[in-house]
Amino acid sequence: MKEILKEFKERIKEVNLYFDFLCNVLSTDIHLYSTRTGVGQPVDVEVQKILKANFFLILYNLTEAIIRKSIQEIYDSMERDGLSYKLTRPEIQKILISHRYKQLRDSSSTNFVQAIEELLADALNDAAVKLDPDSIPISGNLDAKKIRELARVYGFSEMTKKAKRGGADLLTVKNQRNLLAHGNSTFSECGRNYNINDLKRIKNEVILFLEDIIKNIKAYIDVKEYCIKIKK
Repeated sequence: MKEILKEFKERIKEVNLYFDFLCNVLSTDIHLYSTRTGVGQPVDVEVQKILKANFFLILYNLTEAIIRKSIQEIYDSMERDGLSYKLTRPEIQKILISHRYKQLRDSSSTNFVQAIEELLADALNDAAVKLDPDSIPISGNLDAKKIRELARVYGFSEMTKKAKRGGADLLTVKNQRNLLAHGNSTFSECGRNYNINDLKRIKNEVILFLEDIIKNIKAYIDVKEYCIKIKK
């Protein structure tokens, strides 16, 4: 998780750089000056709305990238440990079964028999599990509720501090991102509904919520909670 934590910090810097820029742009004291004419003018109000709306895309990008890569780290850790199916916890076994089912379902008729043979060989030989990153169930729909669902699917803690309000503002980020991405809202329509204090609150809550979830995933990996608990 060391590299993911490092990337998280770098992405937070990116978010804060844009937010600081946004604060300056929205300030009544800021004008854009032409180096050729020396004439200055305030940033157009519609442009300000577009820039505010773009902040939701940046926050969603942070959220999906970090959650996806953190779960990928679970996959990588299991693979490094060389765990077979029977040594993984029930939640992981369900993911493996679902993944294998999808592979069989998507196999062509000529490859179906080969896929069955590979499945049986892996089972008989206690082959190490290997999960495809594409099997991570994330597709533009990440909010706090979905992240908690992922926690239950993989078995890591979904607990966050009360001050994070359960990541409630992640729903706003997801909804605004989807409205923009699918063309159901213009950037001006989105941006006009939020002031700089709204965006600051949303930014801080998203970052703090993600910090707790990353810590939970790190703890899960550190103690290898993806392994089945063997009774002594």
